[in-house]
Amino acid sequence: MKRVLLVAYYFPPVAASGSLRPLAFCRHLESFGWAPSILSTDSASLNPPLGSDEGLLANVPSHIKVDRVPHRDRLQFAIEARKALFRPSRQRAGDREQMEVAATTSWIRQRRELLLAHLFGFPDQQASWVRPAVRHAVSASSCEPVDVVLATGKPWTGLLVGQRIAERLGVPFIADFRDPWTRNPYGEWHEPSLLSRARRLERHIVAKASCVIANTEELRQQFERDYPDMRGKFVTITNGFEDWMTDGDNSAPKSAGIERRASGLDMWHFGSVYGKRDPLSLLAAVRTLHEQGVVTPRTFRLRFVGEWSVTSPVTNSLAGQLEQNGLMVRVAPISHEESLRQMRASPILLAIQPSSPLQIPGKLYEYIAAGRPVLVVGGEGATAALVEKHHLGRHCPDRVPDLMQLLSELLERDSLRAPDPSTRSAFHYHELTRKLATRLDEAVADPRDRACA
Repeated sequence: MKRVLLVAYYFPPVAASGSLRPLAFCRHLESFGWAPSILSTDSASLNPPLGSDEGLLANVPSHIKVDRVPHRDRLQFAIEARKALFRPSRQRAGDREQMEVAATTSWIRQRRELLLAHLFGFPDQQASWVRPAVRHAVSASSCEPVDVVLATGKPWTGLLVGQRIAERLGVPFIADFRDPWTRNPYGEWHEPSLLSRARRLERHIVAKASCVIANTEELRQQFERDYPDMRGKFVTITNGFEDWMTDGDNSAPKSAGIERRASGLDMWHFGSVYGKRDPLSLLAAVRTLHEQGVVTPRTFRLRFVGEWSVTSPVTNSLAGQLEQNGLMVRVAPISHEESLRQMRASPILLAIQPSSPLQIPGKLYEYIAAGRPVLVVGGEGATAALVEKHHLGRHCPDRVPDLMQLLSELLERDSLRAPDPSTRSAFHYHELTRKLATRLDEAVADPRDRACA
């Protein structure tokens, strides 16, 4: 049986969506003649810290070797050192002098942050994992040789680790992009010099890879536009779901703060709400419909399960008003297993994904596994296209008038229906891993061929 080293910075028990794809691949690869081993890090090294879910860890086959290589966050260390060394002046000055000092200090601070990012935080906060991870994997290969290195990102450090290991071992390298990197509207590199550097590194990774996997067709097409000289190596393998995401009790006990009503329009959102996934337009639409008497607590309710990290005062104020009026409830994060169970009990599953032309949240595939109707706020991009193509539910532009119209229509006609069960089979990870195994086979068939047909 051929061997593949799967480089996955996030891996169970880390409770992150990035853990699910490598977990699923490693569960099925042996069915197609590939024995996987995993290179990851330990929970103590994660920055920012992430929770653990032992239920996820239980789904890792016990015989699969998982090497967890720790690392220190050099960027955080440098920031702390800077704080210790830098002390703002305490000298008194006139108002104008204070403004000049503040402006100068702000400019200096920005330059310091940029320098620190270049030195210690590129390509991301996990950059300090590169050396120990590569060193460990190369050393371990003397005992357990590998035929291919498959690395998944983000963090993009993981792709760099995988590429360097493959180069040191003289084996093919496959890069798996779970998100866009330099084309990501949610990305962290907006400063021109960092973005330019990221684009150069992305091109380097793509050039070195035998095959580049995109998890949406839209991302694959974007790669072909960005790198027309390497068009042959880009393929699409979407995210998916596992059997353990669909099995079990679908009941939703009231003790969990859930009320399943016989009638009315209830929408349940699972996962973090943050950044551009701001539900402001949706909340504003609900408030206006409530003021017009179209929705009441008896006919409508929003339910958000997970981290609420919205920083907008307007959105938070609206959320508070809707909660007071009985139209919305926020629930603290729950285990992944419980989250999946509640998804299967959900009347309507809500996703908020505006301004995302190339990416689909991993949560949507869990929604597909749940078999419940889906409503996507965000009427354009890869997520909306997937919902449309596979008849998963409805999507709507992230605009108040459009959302008001859709909610009114659903209240009147209740036209959202669960997708056809046959739709799910294309997204089962056993079938997706079959596609991956084909790419692994092609990579070792002729190691000199760096294109993926």
